Amino acid sequence: MLSNWSFRPVHDEVMATEATRVAQLLYILRALKVPPRCVKAVKTDALVLSGFASKHKKSLQAVADRNYEDLPHLRAIYERLEAGQAQLNAHCKTSERNGDEGLAFRWASAKK
Repeated sequence: MLSNWSFRPVHDEVMATEATRVAQLLYILRALKVPPRCVKAVKTDALVLSGFASKHKKSLQAVADRNYEDLPHLRAIYERLEAGQAQLNAHCKTSERNGDEGLAFRWASAKK
C-alpha cells in the first residue's frame, strides 16, 4: 500500500528548532563576552567549548538553568534592559511559553 504520509515536516520542524537554540547559545556567548575562538565545534544541537577563561565557567553553567519561559526574553536578560523597555530593532515578538519550566539548555563536561 502506498501513501503520501511522511515524518518529513516534523523532522524539518525539529531541525529548525535545534538551529534556533544553537543560535540563541551563540548570542548568549557573545553577550557573556566569551571569545569566539572558544567555540571548537557547532553541532546540530550543541556547542563544543574549550579554552575559555575560568571566570566564564560559572556564567556558562548558569545558562543551563534557563528554562523555555526565559527564551523570549533572552535579549532583555543579557542586555540588562529595564522592565518594559522597548528595543528599536526588535522586528517581531517571540511567542511566550508561560509556565513552561522545562530546561532549554544543558551543561555537560567532557569525560576524561
